[in-house]
Amino acid sequence: MACRCTCVISATTERAISSRVTASRSKRAGARIRLRSASDHPDCYRKFRIAWARRKVCHVGVAVPLGEEGLIVPVIRNADTYSLVGLARAVQDVVERARKRQLKPDEVQGSTFTLTNHGVSGSLFATPIINQPNCAILGVGRVHKRPVVVETLQGDALAIRLMVYLALTIDHRIVDGAQADAFMSKAKTVLEGWA
Repeated sequence: MACRCTCVISATTERAISSRVTASRSKRAGARIRLRSASDHPDCYRKFRIAWARRKVCHVGVAVPLGEEGLIVPVIRNADTYSLVGLARAVQDVVERARKRQLKPDEVQGSTFTLTNHGVSGSLFATPIINQPNCAILGVGRVHKRPVVVETLQGDALAIRLMVYLALTIDHRIVDGAQADAFMSKAKTVLEGWA
């Protein structure tokens, strides 16, 4: 049995959603995806890389619900080499083929990290379970409007913001909780400062 720890953050998504709309209309959408928090948290990133180093690849599993039949986790191989648009297309492709029951056995094996969007069914928060032998799984809750306290020049104020909960469950034998917290804190900073 794995030793698990789940780190949770709440972040505003307004800049990222606004940027996504803008990027879909421009060539900037082709920029390579990079784990921006890697340089700020090398210990955490190094441990993820050690987990990936067995195969020297970053294969990301994407949890796809199949209704009453449960779910399946198709794998996007070498996910770190895709452009943003390319990764979105790859996810769409494996999700569609999973729902049509057209995946091959080798397309559901070999992931090193899993993404799950439990928010698609309306869930705000969940503690995802690691798909062994992955080192971690990142769960994304439903994006929704929520009142939050914001700092202004006149003092604190209430504002309505588009918010999301992100939950990272790690294998504590590979990554320490403090490193995962720092990693998630940086993820929040990147998401809220999206350009």
